[in-house]
Amino acid sequence: MLKPGDIIGERYEILELLGSGGMAYVYKAKCHKLNRFVAIKILKPEFRTDAVFLQKFQVEAQAAAALSHPNIVNVYDVGEEGDLFYIVMEFVDGITLKQYIIQKGRLYPKEAVEIALYIASGIQAAHGRHTIHRDIKPQNILVGRNGDVKVTDFGIARAASANTITSTDSAIGSVHYISPEQARGGYSDERSDIYSLGVTMYEMVTGRVPFDGENNVSVALAHIQKEAVPVCDYYEDIPVSLEKIIIKAMQKKPERRYQTIQELILDLKRVFLEPEGDYVRIAPILNDSPTIMMSEEERSKIKAGVKNEDQIEVFPVNPDNPYEKEQEVPHKRKAKNQYEERPLPMRNQDTDEEEDYEEEYEEEYEERELDDPEEKEGMDPKLERLVFILGIAAAVLVALFVIFMIGKGLNLFGTSKGQGSHGVTTTTTEAITTETTTEDTETTTEEETVAMINLVGKKFDDAQRELEQIGLSFAQPTYVSSDTYEAGYIIEQDIKSGEMVTKGTQVHVTISQGSENVTVPDFRGETKESAQSLASDYNVRVSFKSEYNDDVEAGEVFEQSISEGTKVKPGTTITLTISLGKEEVKIKVQDFKDMSKADAQELARQFGLVLKPVEQYSDYTEGLIYDQDIKAGTEVEEGTVITVYISKGKEPVVEYEGSVTLTQGANPFVEGEEGNEKGNVKVIADQDGEEQIIFSGVLSYADFPKTITFKSHSNAQAHIYMLVNGEQVVGAEWVVNME
Repeated sequence: MLKPGDIIGERYEILELLGSGGMAYVYKAKCHKLNRFVAIKILKPEFRTDAVFLQKFQVEAQAAAALSHPNIVNVYDVGEEGDLFYIVMEFVDGITLKQYIIQKGRLYPKEAVEIALYIASGIQAAHGRHTIHRDIKPQNILVGRNGDVKVTDFGIARAASANTITSTDSAIGSVHYISPEQARGGYSDERSDIYSLGVTMYEMVTGRVPFDGENNVSVALAHIQKEAVPVCDYYEDIPVSLEKIIIKAMQKKPERRYQTIQELILDLKRVFLEPEGDYVRIAPILNDSPTIMMSEEERSKIKAGVKNEDQIEVFPVNPDNPYEKEQEVPHKRKAKNQYEERPLPMRNQDTDEEEDYEEEYEEEYEERELDDPEEKEGMDPKLERLVFILGIAAAVLVALFVIFMIGKGLNLFGTSKGQGSHGVTTTTTEAITTETTTEDTETTTEEETVAMINLVGKKFDDAQRELEQIGLSFAQPTYVSSDTYEAGYIIEQDIKSGEMVTKGTQVHVTISQGSENVTVPDFRGETKESAQSLASDYNVRVSFKSEYNDDVEAGEVFEQSISEGTKVKPGTTITLTISLGKEEVKIKVQDFKDMSKADAQELARQFGLVLKPVEQYSDYTEGLIYDQDIKAGTEVEEGTVITVYISKGKEPVVEYEGSVTLTQGANPFVEGEEGNEKGNVKVIADQDGEEQIIFSGVLSYADFPKTITFKSHSNAQAHIYMLVNGEQVVGAEWVVNME
């Protein structure tokens, strides 16, 4: 295993191990050339010297690299470094669908259908390039954190062709999701992927796989023999139409499934338009190949190549069953690297026999290898001799019949045309006794009969081709309306299935025109209850959704998906939109600080708010908003008024001037009196409680009267008083008006 930090291809740095599968490890890595994360799949060491697994690994790379689709994991690069073989793929940040189902227990139908459509879209892209995945399962579906759904792991993909046959020595695919034909080791095509997708849908909506068992063999047998429990038996919320889609996708016979992935996609898209719709058609089961059970004695005699024809019992043929007239049992031979196909145990066999079979089958299933030595082709010599003798006998019969017909035409046997004679020619071969009844030419040609086939439930064009193959044709059909069958499908035939009719007979059928259309009414202005009642009157269905509408009162329908007056089939679902009234939008207040008035108003307009600017002097930068009355981040209704404060810059300085005269009468000193001739004087002006010293110094008796002029930013009256040596002088007070 690689370690974090290891470099591959001189560009991919290993970051961590994401997981491992049957063949390879998957790592998360970083591409240093393109600076992106990738996923790298590296073949496990035990397979690096195995040419078969190397080829399988290369097949995956080639199959995936040829595909480019949003729902398929992209392959970026393929490389080899020393003994490392790797594939570089798109990295999907998420989990597998299997993990997603386990996390949620089960998926609700709507989500399951959405995911199924994504998966089907990816499969459709692969099928469009003639590539069959052959291992569709939740483990191979990635669900990204962003909601992406992508199909991955094309490790056992094959090109779709006549040679797409699963080796009988190893059933390809994961056993819980494998199709019956893959479990048998038979031919697989696009319909095998459809079966596996059906199982995946089953697990999505129920949270469980349809078949489970103690071992792989019992699960594989269940896919072949058993019917899955209907999904609606587990959960009642699953639409009937979705259940039918899953049932059809999981049909045992490929011809009864969806024939293309596009058909499945179209039905999935209708699930929530017509949840109870009866539009999923499953082809009827035709018993066109009844099984004849051979006894052990009969098998032993054939195997031993018995030469005495009397020892062979003839299989009885039912003349009333046209399907038993010709039965051909092909001789199966072993092909390269294949084991001979085993018959599956019948349900009525003893339990011990079935258990023995399962144990033996499981042992062989687990021990089989892809590199078995080439086995010789061929059949048992005695059986080959028997087939050779039968071929000669058949040739003799054909020659005798031709001679007889020529003789009849030339009237060599004494019978005239139209009279007819009846005879029985019995030819005994080494292993089979055949009785052939021959009539005259005219009777054989004109009155040859065939068994009528079932036409009900088939498209007219398909039925016409089948009729022509058995020598019958259609009379002028009758067309009627039907709520059960879609337009163009046969709903009735005048000759019952299995009835013997003469070749050339015209069959009369009744063909569906579909349901009689109804007219869509006008639901606008109706309430939910009245709309449901109106829909019932017009034989249509309604579903509802809600939206805000400023012009329509809450609870009223204001829009319908199909317009009034449109002709539709009965039962059509119409989506009605009901008003929730005017939406009360909550808006977060933006931070307008440091913005200009114009910028702030534009931002407010974008968010549906109204700005009220107030300009004030401030130390903040002039012209910018420095405060707002509602804080940023507060949720308010649309149209709310936000007050913002815009700086006008610093307030300009205005000075007022005043003047006061300290009169002689207020002179606190006495002339000639020692110690009282001078002192420290302070003159204080008081304006509305704010004081300022307008003079401070030493004065003497001779300095009075004295005039003092002062300035102030206030124009309020100034009350003047005087202190001498710190004490206020009584009577030394003045009032000054500032100018």
